[in-house]
Amino acid sequence: MPLHALLVHANDNLIDARHHQWHFIEGNSSELPFANESLDLIVLPHVLEFAPDPHQILREVDRVLRPEGRLIISGFNPASLWGMRQYLSRLIGNPYLPRDGQFISLIRIKDWLELLNFSIDRGHFGYYKFPLQGESVMRKMNFLEKMGNRWWPIFGAVFLVSAIKRQQGIRLIGTASRVRMPAIKQLSPATERRNIQKSLKNSNTK
Repeated sequence: MPLHALLVHANDNLIDARHHQWHFIEGNSSELPFANESLDLIVLPHVLEFAPDPHQILREVDRVLRPEGRLIISGFNPASLWGMRQYLSRLIGNPYLPRDGQFISLIRIKDWLELLNFSIDRGHFGYYKFPLQGESVMRKMNFLEKMGNRWWPIFGAVFLVSAIKRQQGIRLIGTASRVRMPAIKQLSPATERRNIQKSLKNSNTK
């Protein structure tokens, strides 16, 4: 892809992001600053769950994405230990994750994408570690990744889903034939009746 762009907000911290070879474009996720059907790939890393109107973001993605373009979404799984801790910590006013977001299930996201005529290409769950803090503690739970991926894959803390934008309509394959089909003569009931009567009269006179 000739262009790699990163959408940033006015209050985002770009200290770590400047290490990447990206073109930074300031804008809003609900009003993407791109032309209609101008992008081939859009990645939404944990964007929908922290947005006030995730439906509007998906509508904007549908607008700027080309037909057969790809959309990749990552999010936190509410049906996981991380989702349970986030829900309980919100009740006491101390969210576990940095921002107090609303986790959206993968089933709901699939329904939204189907309404916009996206087809799901593939998906994957991951990160089966317990929601604890501390880098050393997290490293000790690396063995849970293989176990979770095999025994309880749908309860991973994070999911990834890939979808392709489909466009309805009829598409011609190959060139249209210029050879015209021969016309079929229309049958005349009156003519056919006279022919039958004539053949019967000739048979009676013989």
